[in-house]
Amino acid sequence: MALGVVRLLFPGDVPFIADEPLLIQGALDALESKEVAMAGLQGTRGAAYGAAPTWFYQAMLLLTSDLRIVALVKVVFVTLLTGYGLLLLGRSVPRLSTPLGAFAFLSPYLWFYARDLWDNSFAIPFTAMLVATYAAFHASKRTRWLVGTALFAVLCVMTHLMTTPLVGAVLVHLVWSQRRRLAHDRRFAFAAGGLGAAAAAALAPYLRTVSAGPATDLLWSPSPRALLFALDGFRIFTLRGFDYVIGDWTAAGFAPALVVISSVSYGVGAWGAVLLNRVLRQGDVWEAKGAADGKDAKETGDAEAAVAGVVALTLVFFVIVANGKRLVEHPHYYSGVWIAFFALWWWGMSDLVSRLWARRVLVCQAATMAAFLVGLAVWLHVNGGTRSLHYGPTLGNQMAVAAELDRLGVEDAPPSPAHHPRLFPQAIRVLRRLHARGDGQGPSTATSAGETLPGEGEASGYEIVYARPEGTGGEIAVQRRPDG
Repeated sequence: MALGVVRLLFPGDVPFIADEPLLIQGALDALESKEVAMAGLQGTRGAAYGAAPTWFYQAMLLLTSDLRIVALVKVVFVTLLTGYGLLLLGRSVPRLSTPLGAFAFLSPYLWFYARDLWDNSFAIPFTAMLVATYAAFHASKRTRWLVGTALFAVLCVMTHLMTTPLVGAVLVHLVWSQRRRLAHDRRFAFAAGGLGAAAAAALAPYLRTVSAGPATDLLWSPSPRALLFALDGFRIFTLRGFDYVIGDWTAAGFAPALVVISSVSYGVGAWGAVLLNRVLRQGDVWEAKGAADGKDAKETGDAEAAVAGVVALTLVFFVIVANGKRLVEHPHYYSGVWIAFFALWWWGMSDLVSRLWARRVLVCQAATMAAFLVGLAVWLHVNGGTRSLHYGPTLGNQMAVAAELDRLGVEDAPPSPAHHPRLFPQAIRVLRRLHARGDGQGPSTATSAGETLPGEGEASGYEIVYARPEGTGGEIAVQRRPDG
């Protein structure tokens, strides 16, 4: 809980660039059309994503037009659901030390994605719950947990297609490991078949949208970079590469030392992979136990074997997808499979934690990453965001700029020497639309998708600039143009 509270610091400091405004715009358009969204954003790889995140934002925008409140609710939702998933997984697999599951909340990447208003980040809690409910099913043999597995499998697919390696792994393992029970237990077979049919029916409208879209084919195109990317998921439990999000912070003299300390996760994850290999070699991974011999499933290690099988299949499928789609860079592609990498770290550290040296290293690493997160949150608050491409001015700062433009009577987003308002003018437009909605003025005329007003920004006499040009902070402000 203490680690989760770090995410709640300054909810108005979340980013709001690129896809986030488009996602909120889609929710607003659906609300004003009195419709339920059928699909989400168009992905950069050609496929439309699912509408589950848009449904969340539609529901929230029925209650408030203040995105800071939406961001806070989303942070609480993602944090609590992820935490419950990790708790359930830890309790279902005896060899996992449940308290160590809290380490996930120290990941700077999961901290960032839990706080943004994107669609991809909903995959974090949904995938955690998918694996947790599946492990609980194998630990208890209770079909109610399989209902949860089906529900979160649907939500995963309806959130982002990068969850399909994990969803596919769970499906393959379920069918194969339960094949004898499906053949001999008619009641279970009917229940599983009904769940499968319900899941297929729920996904059918979205899958028709995907199949009719311009998505490129998945082709096996082996690439050393793609292979390395696919196996580098432990990165999200370190500070390595986080300049992708916040810009270059490694100029500070202590930064390399922090990165090295945090990179202990690679060694722990590698040891977890060794333990995974041992479980796989035992041969019980693909055969469900407990139901046939009448023993308690948890005592026989059935849940551990099931999670091991799912993790192994997920990694195989993710390697295929990474090579087929030539994924070589962006860390958000790990959001759909992060739980597989974390399970390896969890296995490794649960085995090592009995050693004094391992506990000392863990405490040092955890303290380093916690200090980094708290320091980062404070720095972002003081500086109003960053000038890096993947963060930018904070949501609260952009809301203030939008309100100021409304006060000045400027028709549309004016020209901007500042980087992000120039690249992503949709952000200010959507915020002005929400500002007008919150004031009871009805739909704004200048914010529909792809629309601009005549003479956009030409005669406004104002521009958006960095509030402190000489610094590195992302805070923006409105000022008169020199020629205005």
